[in-house]
Amino acid sequence: MNPEEALTIINVTQPLAKIEHARAFLAEAADRGLSPFTEIWPIFAEKKEKRGDKWIPVGIKNMTFKEHYNIAARWAQQCGGYSTPYRETRHETRTETGYNDRQYQVSGVYVKIGVLTNQDYAALIKLAGMNIPGFDFREEREAFVKWGEAFVSDKHPCPSGKDAEWVARKRATEEALLNAFGREPSQARQMYALAMSAEDTRAAADAMFPAPAPQAALPAPIEGEYREAESAATPPTVPEQHWIDNPKTRAAFWARAAERGLSREDVHEALGVASVHDFTGTLQEAGAALTAWIEAQSTLDSGVLDKACADAQPIPFEDGADF
Repeated sequence: MNPEEALTIINVTQPLAKIEHARAFLAEAADRGLSPFTEIWPIFAEKKEKRGDKWIPVGIKNMTFKEHYNIAARWAQQCGGYSTPYRETRHETRTETGYNDRQYQVSGVYVKIGVLTNQDYAALIKLAGMNIPGFDFREEREAFVKWGEAFVSDKHPCPSGKDAEWVARKRATEEALLNAFGREPSQARQMYALAMSAEDTRAAADAMFPAPAPQAALPAPIEGEYREAESAATPPTVPEQHWIDNPKTRAAFWARAAERGLSREDVHEALGVASVHDFTGTLQEAGAALTAWIEAQSTLDSGVLDKACADAQPIPFEDGADF
């Protein structure tokens, strides 16, 4: 999409936008790796002047960008997933201030949502299994929750078949996910296409997943094809480079580890080293060790879990992925 086409679409809702706004919007979409008008939209704040008793738009004050709700949810799933143990919805009337400090009443829907990451929940289960005196599961869980809230007017335009509560719930969930996981970095989505060759991509996939790709057998050497030299000098000993020192392999390794929800501390613990340089195995052996560690962490002691839940009586979790 070129700037002229983008400006034509933008002018449907914002006639005051100019070609430089379209260029800035397309540059932001390209940097974030998002599809224009599908995953990201421009939001304009108008500059107004008072003429007589009316405020007339005369230009664009600033431009911001709005991402689709699913972008934050997708990044949260890549970081290990989440649940929404807390949700509050109520109808209320607020006093808003408009132009010329004019106040008016607005009725709408207020939604507050709490998000708990799966990694934090696993950490809580470990704490519950330590039998710490005075440990309260519910109280500790609330300390890990990240909050998001939103208020939407009843007159707010909504998608077909949706209402103001649906919009408020989406906005509150997005804010909570951004507080819990942060915004998706653009390089995480573009790394494999722009920074790695086909061989690096395949090597990273073989290392991080249990089933390695099949390798073709080498042909048998032909007798008499090679002849050993009568006198050959001993080649100098060159220290072998660690696979993590390869920039492309290192980028692929840490990117795949992040997709599986592993922090640097988790990787070091899984490999049993303080630094990846201290790991003496191959890239494939490192991938197998990480896979085994993830499976071990996923296996929870059912007795410890039942005791923790019985003592704390936590409220049921709701799956937040459908938001």
